[in-house]
Amino acid sequence: MKKVIFMMLTVLIILSGTAIAMEQTIEATGMYLIGDGPDENVATAKERARVEAKRVAAEKAGVYVESFSKSQNSVLTKDEINVVSAQIMRVIRDEVLPQVTPDGHILYTCNLQVSVNTDNIDLKKIMEDRIAVEKNIELEKKIKELQEQNEQLKKKYKETTDNLTKDVISGEIKSNEKEFLTAVTELPVYTRNGWKVGIDVSSIKYNGESGIISFNTSENNIIRGNGCVEYLKIKISDNTYFSVDTIGYDNGQRFSFKAGKGSNWRRIEPDSREEKYQQVIYSYLGIKSNSVNRPPKWEYASTLNFSDSSQYYYLDTNNVEISRDTGTMKVFTKCYSTKYGDNYNDMIYDFTNKKILAFFTESDRYVDITERAMQYDWDLYNLGKRIFDSKD
Repeated sequence: MKKVIFMMLTVLIILSGTAIAMEQTIEATGMYLIGDGPDENVATAKERARVEAKRVAAEKAGVYVESFSKSQNSVLTKDEINVVSAQIMRVIRDEVLPQVTPDGHILYTCNLQVSVNTDNIDLKKIMEDRIAVEKNIELEKKIKELQEQNEQLKKKYKETTDNLTKDVISGEIKSNEKEFLTAVTELPVYTRNGWKVGIDVSSIKYNGESGIISFNTSENNIIRGNGCVEYLKIKISDNTYFSVDTIGYDNGQRFSFKAGKGSNWRRIEPDSREEKYQQVIYSYLGIKSNSVNRPPKWEYASTLNFSDSSQYYYLDTNNVEISRDTGTMKVFTKCYSTKYGDNYNDMIYDFTNKKILAFFTESDRYVDITERAMQYDWDLYNLGKRIFDSKD
């Protein structure tokens, strides 16, 4: 009997662990009413509904994050749980719908569906970047304060009969709108090693006929205070992007990046920051039929060692384009540097002429890297040839 009970307890423990790690789907709703006060910006109103829905979703996801953190013998504050929850949520559906109320106002409702998977949590890595975590906590608190301040201002506006006072409150509501949009824009696409990357919501333009989306991104180092603004375009039909310009700033000085402008459309590499922009933009615009890359499968190719760092080279075996007629193959590669992190590239393998053409950003063209005859280039070549020969 004791043995049976022990076995049952063991099964329950295993099932419990599986439940914590299992991917969970969460639905949340956020609402915002306009027309019950002074004129308000429609885009801002939609964003207020979306922010509320994300807050509710993060609170629900926090239940799984808290359970996971306890299983890792970590104790997180409520604010820290919210930060981690926001980082691991993957948006499945994000739609904002208007509805006219009986009294003639417009109620915007954001229906949000996200998935969370505690297997994707690198808790140690997230919490090591304490400055970024604290900045995210401060930003979330600021957004909440601005939402509450807006509600109070609208309430005062409705209760006030003096036109002069109404004008003053209306101006304060406009200022609140501006601060709110700035704060929401600062919400990062990702946060890593002190860098926060976000998209300027007000800059997004989508031409449905051409299938081209244009937008601005901001990349800020919250430790050193430098960063850049990048102006990008994405073409939905062929999964490419175009760099219009990149402006950097450091100690108040503005400068143009050497490779900040492009003359060609480039393929979007898996796991790259451009793909992260793409995923966020598509989610924001509600684009569901798209050509986002398949999840990459990075296979190790070679290592290049330096006195102060090492570089590890990988090839994505899950996003390859093969042409048997020309003996060529398009692939994506990744270089992980122990000093600089990940860097991604788009390459063309020419097996007929036995060479690799890598896309160089500074020259904005494909360059034959096998001319250098470096060992790691040939390691990449041999791995690519093996994949080329094995594919149907």
